Amino acid sequence: MTVSAGTLNVSSASGTITTLNVPTGGTVNLGAGSIVTTLNITGGTVHITGAGVVVGTLVASAGTLEAASHPLDVTTQAIVAGVTLSGTAVTLSGANVITPDSGNHRLIAASSGTLSFVATGLDAAIGLAAPGANAAPSTADLTSTQLTSVSASFDNVNFMGTLSLPEMSTTDLALSGGAVADVKSHLHLGTLSVNTVARPDGLYNSTNTPASITSGEIQIGLDAGFDIVSFGPGAVISGTTILWPVPHGTDLTTLAPIYTVSAGASGSPASGVATNFTTPQTYTVTAQNGGTKVYSVAVSVSPAFLSLNVNIDRVAKTESGLAGPAGGLATRWNQALVPTGGGSPSATGMLDSNGAATSVGFTCSTGSVDPWGSPPLTMLTSAAYNFANNTPANLVLTGLNPAKLYDLYIACYYPNESGSKGQFTTSNVTTSAATQSCDNGGGGGNNSTWVQGTNYVRFQNVVPDVTNQITVSFVSGDANFRAMVNGFQVVEVIPVGLDYSVWAAGYLPADVSNLSADIDGDGLSNFLEYAFGLNPTSATSVNPITVPFSQSAGTFSYTRRDPALTGLTYTVLTSTDLQTWTPDAGAVQTPGTPLAGVETVVVHVSAGLLSESRLFVRIEAIRP
Repeated sequence: MTVSAGTLNVSSASGTITTLNVPTGGTVNLGAGSIVTTLNITGGTVHITGAGVVVGTLVASAGTLEAASHPLDVTTQAIVAGVTLSGTAVTLSGANVITPDSGNHRLIAASSGTLSFVATGLDAAIGLAAPGANAAPSTADLTSTQLTSVSASFDNVNFMGTLSLPEMSTTDLALSGGAVADVKSHLHLGTLSVNTVARPDGLYNSTNTPASITSGEIQIGLDAGFDIVSFGPGAVISGTTILWPVPHGTDLTTLAPIYTVSAGASGSPASGVATNFTTPQTYTVTAQNGGTKVYSVAVSVSPAFLSLNVNIDRVAKTESGLAGPAGGLATRWNQALVPTGGGSPSATGMLDSNGAATSVGFTCSTGSVDPWGSPPLTMLTSAAYNFANNTPANLVLTGLNPAKLYDLYIACYYPNESGSKGQFTTSNVTTSAATQSCDNGGGGGNNSTWVQGTNYVRFQNVVPDVTNQITVSFVSGDANFRAMVNGFQVVEVIPVGLDYSVWAAGYLPADVSNLSADIDGDGLSNFLEYAFGLNPTSATSVNPITVPFSQSAGTFSYTRRDPALTGLTYTVLTSTDLQTWTPDAGAVQTPGTPLAGVETVVVHVSAGLLSESRLFVRIEAIRP
C-alpha cells in the first residue's frame, strides 16, 4: 500500500498491513494496535498516535517520524537515515535484532536532529538527549549505560558506523545513569568524530581520555567484521563453507591450518592449532563487536600419485636435506640402514614421497654397506656395493602396479680408490637401453651435481613383470672397481604427448620435466599444474576453481589445459561426506575459448544432486 497524497488513518481494525510506503506528500497516522510488516518512509510523514503500534521492519530515508506520546515497537530491523525526528522513541524487542538483555532495547532521540540507525547492530540500549537532561524513558526500560550529549544539537548517529557530534562541548561524551555491572554487551560504535576531529578508540569520559574498557562502559571503534579471509593454504571459501585440498597421504588427525580473519576479529580454534580433520570441523569467528559467524571446514585429499625415495646408509641422514637425481627435496624418504658388520639392505611397505603407505618394497643382494664423508649431495654418503667383477648383485623392487610404467633412478658413487664403475642391466621391458653404465671417472668424482652416466643411471618407462617386480642386476665394470648403489628413486610415469614438453619449455630455465615433482612446494605435482592450467613455478598458483560451487545453482567454473592438446579426460565427482566420491554422469561441462592453451569450463552438476543437505564437488584429470 502506498500513501502519496492525503492522510491515511490506521488502527487495529485495519488488520495487518504487509507493506506501507509513505513517499513525499503522504501522511499516515498509526493508531492504537496498528500492525505493519514493513514500513518505508521515503519523504512523507508518519505519526504514532496510539499505544501498541508494532512494525516488523522500519526503513526511513527521508521525511518525518513523530512519536510524541507513544513509542514505536520495531520487532525485526530499523534503518533510519535523514529523517526528521520529533519526540521519537523506537523500541527494539524482536528476537532477530540482537538477543536482548533483560528488558527492552530502546532508542531515544532529542527533539530535533538527524538519526541514522541500524537496529541489527545494536547490543545495548542508548539514550540521546539535550544538554543537562537524562535520556528518557525511565531507567526501567534501559539495561545498559546511557550515552548523553552535552550540546543542544547532534547529527548523524550511526551505530556500527560513524558517530559524529560536531557541536559537542569540551566535555565531549559523558556517562550518565551509572554503569550496570552485569551488562551482557556494550555499545559498539565504528568511528567517533567530535568537532570534526577524529578521536582515538577507547572509553570517552569527562576528561576525554581513553581508558580501559570494562563491563557496562562505552566502547568506541569496534569492528563488525567476522569473516575468514584466507584458509589453508589453498582452501576454497564459499560463504560459510570451506573446502581445503591437501596432498595424498596427509595426516588428517593433526592438521594445523593457517588462516586470517577480518580486522579486529578472532577465530576458534586459533590459526595454527592442530585439529583432527577426519570429519568436517567448525570454526567460529568473533568480531571485535561481539558478533559471530560459524564456518564448516572440510578437507579433500588429493588422489595418490607414486613417487618413492630410498636412501641406503649406515646412519640416517636429515630427511629434509635429502635429494636425488629425480628431485625429492623436502619430501618423505625411506632410509634403509645397514649396521656395521654387513648385511643386505631391504624394506617393505615403504612410504611414498607424500608419506603415505604403499605396497612397494625392495631387496638388494649386496653383502655390506660402506660409508664415508659428507659430500654436497647427501644421498651419496654411503652405498651398498658389488666389487671387482663378482657375481652380479640384484636390486629388486616388489609390490608395483603391473598396469603402470615407472622411471627408475639409481645413484652410484664412491669417492675413494678408483671410484664407482659399474654396469646395470634390467630384464624388464623398458624404453631405455637395457644395460647402462655409470663411471665416476676415478676417485673424488663429481658429488655436487647429478649427471646421468657419471653418478646415476636411469631406466625409463619400465614395465613390472608378471610378479609385479622390477629387477636390476649390477656388477663392477673392471677389476678393482666397485659398482655402488647409494639409493634409488622410482617415479610412476604419466604417459603424455609432445604437448607436455611444449608446456614445460614455457617455464625454462625451471626444470618441470619430472611430472611427479613439486618444484614450487605448493602441494601440487607438475602434472596437476599442467592438467589444470596452473603455473608450476609459483606457490600461489594452486587453485583452478575460478567461480566457487553454488549448490543452489549447481554450477562452478574451473580452468584446464585444452584437452585437444593434452588428450586428458576431466571427470566431475561429487560427495556428501568427503569420503565416498561418485562420478556425476549427468554433469554438463561447457568450455570457453582457449587462451594460450588454457580454457575456462562452466560445470552444471546433475539437478537431482542439488537437494542434498551437503554436497561437495571436485574435478579429476584422467590420463589415457
